[in-house]
Amino acid sequence: MQTPDDGKRATTLTVTLRSPNTTTIPNKTEAERQFVIALLDRWKLIAPPPEPFDVIEAV
Repeated sequence: MQTPDDGKRATTLTVTLRSPNTTTIPNKTEAERQFVIALLDRWKLIAPPPEPFDVIEAV
C-alpha cells in the first residue's frame, strides 16, 4: 500500500510477476514503477547487475 500524498487517500498497488519475464510494471505510472522497483530490490527479487571484470587473453 502506498502512503497518501497531498491529502489523498492511500491506494493499493497490485503488480503481477510471471515466469519467465512478464510483469505488469510497464502499465504503471513512473512514480509507481519506481516504488515497485525499490520494493523488489529491497526484497532481493531483482537480479543484481553483472559485476565488471577484466578480460585477460592468454595466447
